[in-house]
Amino acid sequence: MLSDLKKTLSSLELLSHLSLRELRTRYRRSLLGWGWSLLNPIAQVTVYTFVFSVVLKVTPKPGDPSGNHYYAFYLFSAILPWHFLGHSLNNATGAMRASRQLITKVYFPRELLIFSTTISMLVTLFVELFVLQIALASFGYPGYKYLPVVVILVVIQYMFVTGLSLWVSASSVYNRDVQYLTSILITIWFYITPILYSVDRLPERGKIFGISFPLRTVMMANPMARFTEAYRDCFYHVRMPSFSSIGYLLVVSLLVFFGGYRYFLKKSPWFAEYI
Repeated sequence: MLSDLKKTLSSLELLSHLSLRELRTRYRRSLLGWGWSLLNPIAQVTVYTFVFSVVLKVTPKPGDPSGNHYYAFYLFSAILPWHFLGHSLNNATGAMRASRQLITKVYFPRELLIFSTTISMLVTLFVELFVLQIALASFGYPGYKYLPVVVILVVIQYMFVTGLSLWVSASSVYNRDVQYLTSILITIWFYITPILYSVDRLPERGKIFGISFPLRTVMMANPMARFTEAYRDCFYHVRMPSFSSIGYLLVVSLLVFFGGYRYFLKKSPWFAEYI
């Protein structure tokens, strides 16, 4: 598997061409172009801010030590990395079928199609985080202090997202239901991840069918919950995320990446026959 990964990484020229193709075709012939990548999270945050902050009167705890109390910034710092995950997985489900002509006629490492998809989404994430940083700075919150930590978090999340994308894309070739199932699971995953709410609002223990269990511990086992809290630490609270969370995310992301990559390599020789 490591030799295959080394061979894949040696095809950097092809990977760059595929990534540029993804970036160029995503908003081709659209009026706003790359503006759509910013409009989508802005629209979501606006709706959620109105519902939770204005209607339901939900207010997050002020950032510690930043003092930031804006619910919009609280949401933005978590919803942008979530979009990276959600859009990457949705694109991965159809990546092989979208490149059917290429796969059936030319041999190349098939995983490059997934790497190029996640790289294009990674570029979008960096653009969105840059805009978030400008907005924070305009309100006097120095989130730039932890930008090196943000870069590390993005790299770790890239491994996590790419590993899941490899799993999903390979599975969707053999079973079209995976595409629809993935969409449903992403929606469920969104609401069990502390994006709209704070982990501090969760009780220590919960009950399901009369069975008590450590709710907060279970929720924080969710890698995206850890990513969410880490990004919020950097942007909203303006403080260093805990080393234990970063270490946990690194280990989980490496396991997911290499597990997904191994599964993809096992299935990819027969893609041309099924698509």
